[in-house]
Amino acid sequence: MRTRSDSGESALTPLLHRRASEWFRAHGSPEEAIGHALAAGDTDVAVEVMAAHWYSYVNVGRMEIVSGWLKAIGDHTITASPLAAHTAAWIATRCDERS
Repeated sequence: MRTRSDSGESALTPLLHRRASEWFRAHGSPEEAIGHALAAGDTDVAVEVMAAHWYSYVNVGRMEIVSGWLKAIGDHTITASPLAAHTAAWIATRCDERS
């Protein structure tokens, strides 16, 4: 049986993740910002942060991080978002070049 505080905590969790995402974004920590945005269920923010930072990650050889973001964002969001689709296409071509 759930108590009142259990339901209150679960309702508060997405808000806390959104706030954490905003804080990390403002303080230059895109990985953490994306993680918290996804935990809050805010894929639009996750895509926006990813779109702003993916290329710098690729340039330093951290494509696996970007690939992980894309996997976490999911195919449905990628196909619905030009920013995410662009990033996914770049990652796919870069991965093909390595093969």
